[in-house]
Amino acid sequence: MASFRIDIKRDHLLWALRRAGATEDSYVAKYGKKAAWLAKGLNPTMRQLEEFSNNLHAPFGYFFLDEIPTEKMPIPVYRGHKDTWAFNLNLYDTISTLQYRQEWLEDYLRSEEIDGCICVGIARMEDGVKNVACLMAEMLGLGPDWAKGFKTTDSCVNRLATAMENAGITVVFNGVVGLDNNRVIAVEDCRGFALINSSAPFVYVNSSDAKSAQMFTLAHEMCHILLGISAGSGGKESESHLDDSQERFCDAVAAEFLMPTDLALKHWTTVEGMAKRFHVSLLAAARKAFGLGLITREQLSAYFSYSASKPKKKSSGGDFYATAFKRIGYPFAVNVRNALADNKVSYTEAFSLLGVKASTFDKIMQRL
Repeated sequence: MASFRIDIKRDHLLWALRRAGATEDSYVAKYGKKAAWLAKGLNPTMRQLEEFSNNLHAPFGYFFLDEIPTEKMPIPVYRGHKDTWAFNLNLYDTISTLQYRQEWLEDYLRSEEIDGCICVGIARMEDGVKNVACLMAEMLGLGPDWAKGFKTTDSCVNRLATAMENAGITVVFNGVVGLDNNRVIAVEDCRGFALINSSAPFVYVNSSDAKSAQMFTLAHEMCHILLGISAGSGGKESESHLDDSQERFCDAVAAEFLMPTDLALKHWTTVEGMAKRFHVSLLAAARKAFGLGLITREQLSAYFSYSASKPKKKSSGGDFYATAFKRIGYPFAVNVRNALADNKVSYTEAFSLLGVKASTFDKIMQRL
């Protein structure tokens, strides 16, 4: 007996493929016999359509609409000279997930009468780079030479992230969608972003990026929190990679916070020396040095060329549950645990909020 096939518009199938960055040929090559119906130009059975929807992470109900809704990135993500609103499915799903968690956390904090983050929207670009950098240091409780006492950049990243969490910001380190290692978010698509909320701001940092670059991303996104502006950035670094004035301002504030001008001048030796002292990338140090007139534009260009040709280090993996905490955001996980203990959420809701299965959830709670 022949399987019943569903009359689905071909354009809807092509939309799902384009949305996921795939083509008919690439999909057929990847899924073989299970995609034979697509290769033959047939309509799918219900089971085949469900598989197609799951494989491409496309909303199942969309296939039955007369017209597919227009989707665009929830926040601007600046990628050099690329289209700010260019759609990227993995990044879109990540931002949407964090917005869902943010809305829940805002409601939970309000119900518990817990004060929100006081850092959001307290600065303006008109205040000037140095003043906003000083305000950042004050809000985070970090002195001008705070990074000097750390031997590794990894330790500096952790210290800065902890300071932000103590200020009421949920910091998420992740390079994939949720806990799915098959859905990678490339650094070229996003290095980091900030999601503004008066009581529950979130900052995302791409954990696939170099630790020194993560330092700069944290400071850059912290500036977004202070300005009260949701946005993200990605793309390969270049000498003029940001066209937006707000992005340039956040870059300048991050550089001043991480490499205060007085200290940079006092301890100047070389770009490499500055990068090592302040635990920043060579590019960040070179930009700062150029801005202070310590190196020429030709020397700055040479650092960009070197960075572009430098091979990327691969992650060594590490402890799954320690990684899971970073991917979820430690403060958020703690709030979900507290809500569960007080019967403010069900186990099913808690699984959904953390994006984990029951077995993983139990082990994460044990770690907390």
